[in-house]
Amino acid sequence: MGIVKLYWTFGINGFLVSLAILFFAAAPRLRSAETPSFTFVMIEYSGGSWKDVRAEQEAHVKDFIPKFMRWLNLKKIVTANEKTEVLRLTDSRIFDYPMLYINGHFTFQISDPEKQNLKTHLERGGFLYIEDCGGDTQSLQKFGSFAKCIHDVVQSIFPEGRFQVLPFNHDIYRFPYEFPNGLPNMYGDNNDSSPESPSKRRKGQGGEGFFHRGRMISFYSDADTCCGWDWNGVGQWGDLPYKVGANIVTYALTH
Repeated sequence: MGIVKLYWTFGINGFLVSLAILFFAAAPRLRSAETPSFTFVMIEYSGGSWKDVRAEQEAHVKDFIPKFMRWLNLKKIVTANEKTEVLRLTDSRIFDYPMLYINGHFTFQISDPEKQNLKTHLERGGFLYIEDCGGDTQSLQKFGSFAKCIHDVVQSIFPEGRFQVLPFNHDIYRFPYEFPNGLPNMYGDNNDSSPESPSKRRKGQGGEGFFHRGRMISFYSDADTCCGWDWNGVGQWGDLPYKVGANIVTYALTH
């Protein structure tokens, strides 16, 4: 029965009721509050930190990220699954999740099929959150830089794009928490984590975005935010690392 026929058959009240029925019948089913709506997916790759500091990567999976997810649940930012999903880019399950996360200290290897899957994920509306964990100068000279490697990888997938430093008024710094000075410089060059240290400096230039066809498909952080999630909100940075992460997750899920 057409909408016009519904109107004439049931009158205006019947028409409105019929519209409501049609709307709710067509609307996608929302997950219940008990069903996790966000799963944090950490990408495992060959070499790099998954080879040379694997214990640290596993600590992120089993401890740091679950603490962050519990905080998101506590603050009602999003309903989050507290179990981290670890996938390689060759796994088709990456397409089940809107945001992928990759971090590390050193140069790693990524195959052409992995690059293709990442490209497809991002072109379909996915988002890549990158965290540079840095490292001391001697180790970076020996094992190479994760930062340079991941920049090269994304650049090779989308050769027409570039990472660019984001302005402080970008949405990723505004919601749900305000960061008027952009990405906080928590761990600097990663050689000295004390905030008062005169050697504090960024590993790069702060938060960077990578844009493809007008959409920011990736965010690169040089703040080593993920290690701050281990502090449980009571360390020297308090819940600042959680707030930074909350903004990134929120942006990924709403853009």
